[in-house]
Amino acid sequence: MAQGHVLSSPPPGDLHSTPGRAASIRPVAVGPFRWLMCWLLGTLTLWFLLYRDDRDIEVLATVVVSGAGLVAVWAGQRWGRHRIGPRLAASLGALPSGSSPRATIGVLLLYWLGVFYFMFEMASNAYVLAFSRLDVSQALANPSLAYAGRQLALSSPLGTPGFAWIHHIGYVFLFVLPALLMLWWSRLGRLTRLVGFLAIVGYGLSWTAMGTLKGLVETAVLLAAPLAVAAARSRPAREDVPREGRAFVPLAVLVLVGAALGAAFLAATTLGARLIEAPQADRHVVPPAALVEVLGEQAAYGANGFVGYFTQGHSGLGASLSQPFVWTQGSGSSEAIQSIAPFLTSDELAHQAYPYRAQTYQGWSAKGKWQTVYPWLASDVTFMGAVGFVGLAALLGAIAWSVAVRRGGVLSTAIFTQAFLFLIYIPLNNGQISSTSNVVAIFILWSCAIGYRLNLLRAPRKAKSATPSDSCRGRESITS
Repeated sequence: MAQGHVLSSPPPGDLHSTPGRAASIRPVAVGPFRWLMCWLLGTLTLWFLLYRDDRDIEVLATVVVSGAGLVAVWAGQRWGRHRIGPRLAASLGALPSGSSPRATIGVLLLYWLGVFYFMFEMASNAYVLAFSRLDVSQALANPSLAYAGRQLALSSPLGTPGFAWIHHIGYVFLFVLPALLMLWWSRLGRLTRLVGFLAIVGYGLSWTAMGTLKGLVETAVLLAAPLAVAAARSRPAREDVPREGRAFVPLAVLVLVGAALGAAFLAATTLGARLIEAPQADRHVVPPAALVEVLGEQAAYGANGFVGYFTQGHSGLGASLSQPFVWTQGSGSSEAIQSIAPFLTSDELAHQAYPYRAQTYQGWSAKGKWQTVYPWLASDVTFMGAVGFVGLAALLGAIAWSVAVRRGGVLSTAIFTQAFLFLIYIPLNNGQISSTSNVVAIFILWSCAIGYRLNLLRAPRKAKSATPSDSCRGRESITS
């Protein structure tokens, strides 16, 4: 097997690009970005139809900001897929491949470290569940309860520096393990694949047991994003390229159907029964009378609460848009920055962020409810800057998508998965930029990507300075 390329894909060569050929700079298929655009547009549309407030100015401002963000994401992903991504992938060249039919020791080491991290997170969530005694349906009605329970448990031995650093540094495996599972599927043993898959699914279920749908959303993205890469690589660019990876399609269908059935069951039973007794008369909880007549009271409460769970962020955005701009100087958008570099931030300025002032003057809870990602970012860079930020995230995600599809690298697939997860969270909250673990993972993944690119740039200089015999010996050692 090729040495020094642990994060490369097992299929031989590059299925879609050959350096120096015109086909190497063709745009990559839109892939999951089509579903991303449907998600962003769908949450905004459902909010506008079902939950918008009576204040016309706030509704208009919310639609303008969310619509501008939608356009920025569309433009960013298109530019990345059509321009920068294909050219970058072509300049990197094809990944070397070996003849071994099995995964290398390095790949297996990374894989089992990832399994360990997922099991560690499941055990942590189980401890939190036992420690805080959360009611699942009650926490689904108020997502802040699950996070409050986790913060309470972090004051216990679970929050010691050793456990905290395992959580922060190991978080990178949240994106690496699914990429390894999907891209190396055919070279992993059946038991190895089963353990990895169950670890990822168990992680999502453990979060659901705590009373938040975070785990289900993340699990769906963690499996679907690398699955989309594998599926895109299985589509031949030429007739002589074999079709590979068809086994991933039934798995994707199974996951999506299972998630849909689980969501419908949750909405129609447990969640609906609990929300009927909810004390707050919130339009995200109390369904319209017409929906009650069609579905019945319990199912109507469940369906309305389930949809409101994912669309309430736009109501929070409207509440924040009613407040004047107060520059928080980098302290308002991310609690992770406050945790990693407290000398750069200020608690006083952080509580001047849009969501906190919306809580004070509009009654929309900064932590108990959601506001989309825009008010948090806008506290530091204005709403125009926030729109540009999500467009930049889409651009980087599309570049990683292009490189991953053309080269099949696990590193680029992990970066794409992380960027795509951030884009999914746009209409929800700032969870992906406020999480210290996620910020650390961003730093690790991008440091590896930049280091890999710099190493490739230095390679031609080393080749020129090497003698012909050295070059031949080096080529033999790489392909052996």
